[in-house]
Amino acid sequence: MAKNGLCVNDIAAASLARLERQIASSGGRIVIAVHPFYDAADPEYEKKIKNVLVKTKWPVVILEEHNQIEALKKKLKALKSPQHLILPTIQGFSYLRMDYDPKKRMEIVDSDYSALARMLEARGAKRIFIAGMKTQQLYSSQSVFQHEKRQLAPHKKEPSKWTVARECVSLLYRGLIISKKFEHIKLLAPAVFPHPEAPKKMRQRRIVKRKVRKK
Repeated sequence: MAKNGLCVNDIAAASLARLERQIASSGGRIVIAVHPFYDAADPEYEKKIKNVLVKTKWPVVILEEHNQIEALKKKLKALKSPQHLILPTIQGFSYLRMDYDPKKRMEIVDSDYSALARMLEARGAKRIFIAGMKTQQLYSSQSVFQHEKRQLAPHKKEPSKWTVARECVSLLYRGLIISKKFEHIKLLAPAVFPHPEAPKKMRQRRIVKRKVRKK
């Protein structure tokens, strides 16, 4: 590992070649797990995310904070998880940590997910399923609304114009949609936490929490 922490540019070419073979075998499907054990969650999420990491037959790429990767590897080993490609992110966000400039003491960051999108597209990814944490902040995004409207049309379900887009899972979801490089992008519920909810329910839950704190 580099002195200043792992960067995407440190990933071995053999690891990326292995991912490409896995994606080919899965018909272009891939799961991206974002900071899967960022903090304590509910038991249902914990069960689902462990199933994703241990039992899924599709290739899994994990985005993890660069300073937490060793701890994640230990947890995956304890779960007897298959070997997954782990890509380092900066702390507190799901943006890839591409490189580090020691002279400027500055991280080179993929702040719009374009580098990740190109990396996955180049290796044959077509259908992206996103799991992990977190998804609770809500705001309106026309690009996501139009994407969801197309994706959900076969199910005769009208998507909400509200989407999650200020936390790690949410930012990635929106960023990959905007890239327009993939046929299908979907949040892998209930292996995301918190599960996306209607804005009214979210507001009600926050009000209840604030009242509890005041008592």
